[in-house]
Amino acid sequence: MTAQATYANNLNASVALITNISSADGSGNATSTNPVTVTLSDGTTVTETTGSYTTGHSLPVTTTLTAYDSLGSTHNVPVYFTLTKSDDTGKTGNEWTVSVNQDATKDANDGIKETDGTTTTATLKPVTLKFDTNGKLTSGSGNVTLTLKNGSGTDQSVTLNFDKLTQYAGKSTINASADGNAAGTLSSVSVDSSGIITGTYTNGVKQTEAQVAVAQFTNASGLTKTGNSLYQDSNNSGTANVKTAADLGVTITPSALEMSNVDIANEFSDMIITQRGFQSNSKIITVGDEMLETVINMKR
Repeated sequence: MTAQATYANNLNASVALITNISSADGSGNATSTNPVTVTLSDGTTVTETTGSYTTGHSLPVTTTLTAYDSLGSTHNVPVYFTLTKSDDTGKTGNEWTVSVNQDATKDANDGIKETDGTTTTATLKPVTLKFDTNGKLTSGSGNVTLTLKNGSGTDQSVTLNFDKLTQYAGKSTINASADGNAAGTLSSVSVDSSGIITGTYTNGVKQTEAQVAVAQFTNASGLTKTGNSLYQDSNNSGTANVKTAADLGVTITPSALEMSNVDIANEFSDMIITQRGFQSNSKIITVGDEMLETVINMKR
């Protein structure tokens, strides 16, 4: 399974470069026991305990790529952009090296500790990005593949795309967006006016789940009533023409309760007629009782 990741925004063309490197062993390889102090072209000094540094290069601009594997697990991969060739003449443009290690010459990181205790190794052959004097990317994109290896799942390949990167004087604002998502469960369902059912998941993903179907009959009054507001087609109703709400020119009102469709005038009339009939029958019973009582008294 291959994921896609796109880098966008700007790399600072005026980033400071390393003019001097000082360490206990005289090398530019920084460790916790051999810290490296670098002096930059803007006059500032920085002490580093990891990475490898070269005079004439910049300090790496660090970004984090959030990638998802086939199991929905999340991996946060540091990716470093280092200015490795500065065009002082303003004729050929600058070059940046993209790597997954602070040492721009290495093609793998030292391992990312995951929350579940496993270690993920990211492998990427260093990529050279070339920009022209107008700040436009001229080479270095294409099919660049980053491979993630983790003991708890299959290897994950991520295709990187740098086409949307620019290089102008100003703050570095690069960021990456990748497809794929973490594992999630359905949290809510909504229906729009056209009958499309959309599911929202706990990982923030929204996707279409189904479509409400609407049936139209040539003779709707010929449907057979089966109770509980259910009807069944019959020879008199004709065959159902099943379409979407939009196809039939109707709309669906979601999250609404249907108002009563009872004809109040007819119901009141029926109630009055029933009441009068009850009163009339009651009167007949009363008259019959009085007649029986009179007959009994005559016999006495």
